[in-house]
Amino acid sequence: MHYQNKDMDSTMAYKFRRLVQSIQDASWNRFINMLSYRAESAGMRVVKVDPKDTSATPGELGTDKTHPLRDAAIA
Repeated sequence: MHYQNKDMDSTMAYKFRRLVQSIQDASWNRFINMLSYRAESAGMRVVKVDPKDTSATPGELGTDKTHPLRDAAIA
């Protein structure tokens, strides 16, 4: 016989999601720090930007007439 407590399952799922998110955040921050270090040693810098409206599908790249892809600045 198997008994399952839904409250316990939802609590564990929430804790697991938080743990996974924390690990991902720490990994992302470590990556950014390493990237910044490498960029600085090459005389460049890493600039964090607001992710809003930064994604595009491959078919959309360079189709925005106000900001064509060829005019993109790399900091």
